[in-house]
Amino acid sequence: MTATMEQAAVAELVQAAAKSLSAALGIEASAGVPIASSASAAEAGETVALRSPVVVGDVTSGLVMVVPATGLAATGADAPQLVSALASGVGEGLSALVGTPAQVGAPEPAPPSDGTEVAFEFDLAAGSEAIKIQWVVEASLGTLMADGDPVDPPAAEGPSVAPATLPELTPAPAAGRARELQLLADVAMNVSVEVGRGSLQVRELLSLVQGSIVELDRVVGSPVDVLVNGTLVAHGDIVLVGDDLGVRITEIVEQI
Repeated sequence: MTATMEQAAVAELVQAAAKSLSAALGIEASAGVPIASSASAAEAGETVALRSPVVVGDVTSGLVMVVPATGLAATGADAPQLVSALASGVGEGLSALVGTPAQVGAPEPAPPSDGTEVAFEFDLAAGSEAIKIQWVVEASLGTLMADGDPVDPPAAEGPSVAPATLPELTPAPAAGRARELQLLADVAMNVSVEVGRGSLQVRELLSLVQGSIVELDRVVGSPVDVLVNGTLVAHGDIVLVGDDLGVRITEIVEQI
């Protein structure tokens, strides 16, 4: 996960959280752009660190929020209420980000750091008040936001494993291909013949009446295109078969 991808993903969650806070408190709340942080906000001043458990499929991860203990004075929300309001927006934002339903649980005491998290800081404003919040993204959640492939924090180094030796693979006999194609022999296919194409502006289209002539991109005598299920397969000439029109195939398109 690159720093750019990670920061962009966190920014989406931050905006979703701010929207959720606005709905919860009934006032307009806005969040600034998250910036990667190397220092822990919990080390400076009176702060509260709470972890919101995040569940996506079979993966349980977490997002630790470090906020001033007083929360936003203008709203009367204390730190746990503030974190809970922000966390409720994370599930919706994360679901949209990874394409999988995500649930975010009630805030709980934050566990000790294991050194695999990444921290971001952003400013949160509501009314006339503004505070700085730090989000500590756990490793498995960070990877999930990057590419949808969650991983557990790295385990302690174990014994080395020798690479596996695989037998050499040989191509399967081609004799079975004819039988496989035979299974499709009775499948109906839609065949269409395209005489040519043309383009019209909207005003030209609206001016069409009975007897109007639409110019195509073919000259008289040019071969027509034969399409099967919309795919070009051959070229041919239009012929008369009794009272019906037909197409005499003159060239098979090689890519089929």
